[in-house]
Amino acid sequence: MALQVVGLIRRRVLLSCLAVLLTVSASMVFIPSVHSARPVIYSKFTSTPPAIDGVFAQGYPWTANLQITMLEPEYPITAYVYILNDKDYLYFLVDAGGDTTDGASDECLLVFNFNPPYIKVQVTGQGGYRTSGLPYDGAIGYGSSPNSASSHKIYEFRIPWSYIGIGVGESIDFSSPPWKSVSMPYDGDSPTRDNVWPKNLVVDDMETWAIMYTSTSTSGPVGGYLESSSKLSIIAPYVALFGLVAAVAVVVARKKPVS
Repeated sequence: MALQVVGLIRRRVLLSCLAVLLTVSASMVFIPSVHSARPVIYSKFTSTPPAIDGVFAQGYPWTANLQITMLEPEYPITAYVYILNDKDYLYFLVDAGGDTTDGASDECLLVFNFNPPYIKVQVTGQGGYRTSGLPYDGAIGYGSSPNSASSHKIYEFRIPWSYIGIGVGESIDFSSPPWKSVSMPYDGDSPTRDNVWPKNLVVDDMETWAIMYTSTSTSGPVGGYLESSSKLSIIAPYVALFGLVAAVAVVVARKKPVS
């Protein structure tokens, strides 16, 4: 009789523990919806500003801060976006590894500030193109990079803080809409392709724009944005946890105490 009582108590204690585990696990689960939160990206402070020449090699300052990853087939063009800043400028590099043709109508567009007038930064052309004093500087390259050994389009920008209306350490809205066949990037060769970012951008809905934070020191936050091509990959760990807890609960419930 005593053994039966001990077994019953043991079962109740185990089931109570499992119930607590389920409750805690459920409270930790967050499954983001497409519009549940704005994408957040960060510019990293650099004391060695990059040259704006359309060249991207291993060891360059850019490699310190990959912020946006766009991969095929989720996006039409595989591309990687790096963001840096110092006390004078904001720097962008768009490494379009998925655009392996050097078309004259290829473009890259960055747009800041949700409230019109929008602040646009863009370049158009083939590898070797340079521009300065717009008042930003831009360059287009065509070559290899740390992301791809094949020759492909590379876009670089140096943007004065005064042009986008913020100072170092402040934040601003950011996107790359599909305006006049330009985006981040746009491949003008037939068939044309363009990456709109954020992926579910609605130009007149601020909640679909990203927020970009800039840094005042090298110890500033470093994040990044990679949109999963499968929503299941986001919730898979939690599904596995619930499955394990449920299985243990069934075993404990069926186990008979020793008499």
